Amino acid sequence: MNIWDEIAYRYESWFETPLGERADRAERKALLSLLGDFGDGYALEVGIGTGHFGCLLAQKFDLVGLDLSGGMLKVAGERCGDDLLGLVRGDALKLPFKDGIFDLVYSITVFEFLDDPGVAIDEMFRVTKEGGGVLLGVLNRRSSWARKKKPGTIYEKAHYFELRELLPELRSRGRTVWTSAVFFPPVEIWSRFSGLIEPLGKLLCKDRGALLLFLTIKGK
Repeated sequence: MNIWDEIAYRYESWFETPLGERADRAERKALLSLLGDFGDGYALEVGIGTGHFGCLLAQKFDLVGLDLSGGMLKVAGERCGDDLLGLVRGDALKLPFKDGIFDLVYSITVFEFLDDPGVAIDEMFRVTKEGGGVLLGVLNRRSSWARKKKPGTIYEKAHYFELRELLPELRSRGRTVWTSAVFFPPVEIWSRFSGLIEPLGKLLCKDRGALLLFLTIKGK
């Protein structure tokens, strides 16, 4: 059993805390805003985990979820149920799908744990249709949250990203827009003011949000 199988059933518990709930709300708002009217069609989530975002986007797309962890896939199936088109056990570095079959391929907080993120990007674009979207969400090295990695957790050795690591590569593949979310520090009392802090953060220090989100339209 790997670490992801071990934590599968307790992974969602953090999102039920006041801090986790407010961070999650900010992330979901940014994600849906970035997608805008981009909806319908077939989508693939690379690293669906427990279905935290998959259950949400399954309302907009015919969604297939992929993950290497059997434990995570089991939880995703239980949480999202019939809303999902299907669940597949597979590797982000070698997606088990034909070229150009999805309208949207996305991955959120998965690249931090991959041995070769560049290969995963290639694979995501490979299975995306021309004119389709590739959406990537990564943890931001320049945020206050990156300085709070807790020893002994799955995030201790995770690779956090900076804007400059991904934006040029994505722009080389198509028209790319980006945003970020969660500008309040990882302190519960500060999260109570998220309604004020989030819009100010986007205005004054857009590259410092805890979650960076990119959407690239393939070939545009």
